[in-house]
Amino acid sequence: MEELRREFLRETVSGLEILLSIFSAEKGGSLAESSRRDLFRRLHTIKGTAQTFGLGDCSALAHRIENLLQAAAEKRCQANKNFKLLILE
Repeated sequence: MEELRREFLRETVSGLEILLSIFSAEKGGSLAESSRRDLFRRLHTIKGTAQTFGLGDCSALAHRIENLLQAAAEKRCQANKNFKLLILE
């Protein structure tokens, strides 16, 4: 089980690094729909898998970022430069 957990963590870090490089390279304040969907999908997977492995903090963080992306998609908050900086942080 511990080896599965380590593999999950390795793949999660790798996937997030790729997504963050795409996210930070986008021009303008808003996040492209395809990037938002991909990030949301990966975060959803991370959230569930982290919960399975008992990584509650990781799961909670992924959930909070999902909520921010959803709020931006529903226009409840503005996906501007500050929004992107918050996600990157």
